[in-house]
Amino acid sequence: MPTKIKKQTKTDMILAMLKEPKGTTIAKIAEVTGWKVHTVRGSLANLKKSRNLDITSKRIENERRYFLQETPTESK
Repeated sequence: MPTKIKKQTKTDMILAMLKEPKGTTIAKIAEVTGWKVHTVRGSLANLKKSRNLDITSKRIENERRYFLQETPTESK
């Protein structure tokens, strides 16, 4: 019986990129997903709120990089 392969969603791709040790940038997410930058920012805000994820950013070498912390934030 063939195994069912789950298609990777854009959200799955974004989460994988955020988990990278060097994080990711808005521009890189936009490139991979084909979205405009304002859509990427909205998606990050939605992921942060709806999934209660701790998405942080740091300016590294004149570039804003985004990271997913492994522990979710407390609900307010």
